[in-house]
Amino acid sequence: LLASLTHGTHGVMWWCAFDQGHFTYAPYRWNTIGSEYGFFDRGLQEKPLVEENRRFQKLLSLLPNGKLPQHSVNGLILIPREEESSDKDLLRACYILAKQANLDMGFHYIADPIPDSPLYFIPCTRHNQSIPKIRLNELLEKVNKGAVLYLCADSGLLRQIPEMTGVEIAYRERIDREKSMRILDRELPVQTAYFYKPERIDAEVIAVDENGEGVFFKHRYGKGTVFFLTLPLESCVADRNGVFSREKQPRYDLIYREVAKAAGVERVCDSDNPFIRLTEHWIDDQSLYVAAIKYHNKKGMARINVAQGYRVSVIFG
Repeated sequence: LLASLTHGTHGVMWWCAFDQGHFTYAPYRWNTIGSEYGFFDRGLQEKPLVEENRRFQKLLSLLPNGKLPQHSVNGLILIPREEESSDKDLLRACYILAKQANLDMGFHYIADPIPDSPLYFIPCTRHNQSIPKIRLNELLEKVNKGAVLYLCADSGLLRQIPEMTGVEIAYRERIDREKSMRILDRELPVQTAYFYKPERIDAEVIAVDENGEGVFFKHRYGKGTVFFLTLPLESCVADRNGVFSREKQPRYDLIYREVAKAAGVERVCDSDNPFIRLTEHWIDDQSLYVAAIKYHNKKGMARINVAQGYRVSVIFG
């Protein structure tokens, strides 16, 4: 409920009033799953879910008109145009990595005209036709004027890679194994099908692999910046069990934090816990709500760092 409220996805449905698994007549005697979803049990007694809904109603009563201002969005994740390449797990991985990097992202289909944004993500290109040329030109014009673009290569590439990224690729080799990426003194394992051998580099090398080869690059493009990653980060974390649910996982969000820093994204608050993430809801130009939600089923603490000049008061929780 809290996640739906804070992210503006208000399609929450009350599923069942009462448990139905004890009925012996049709259609209930046919069904072996989904019969205990009631807010009340078979004896018509409240489940804890009822009190949680009352608690949520109390939160809404504290907000003017029962509404939360729309949360701030810092950039756009561009969805590739081929249906088969629109992997929802990959897009989810990109979105969650951004959340862990203290970014809130929107989505936009890459075949449609590109709207203005300070930050764009193209996660794991898997096809050579992921973006129409006309849209690529639009996107590069946005970058030329000051936007930041993050581009990650998987099994597909785009034209103009050297011009966009400052990196020329000598060849691509099929390896089907895990490589280690080193960034900010952290080792990040990334499973990849391919290794892209850089030939000439006119860009800053942000991260290298275990052999010292550059894999993450930062390139000035006009007034903007292009980040280019040659290891399939989003595909890897989408397929790797526990990355977003288990403790003491590699800090994959560091890659996105580098991108956010270049884009000049300034949030009022940040959390040092990867499972306790934030949204910011501006009331006016001086005050805002900050929602901190724990996306984990275990108890945990977080230090919430607040920008200088702000005073915090707890409204709910």
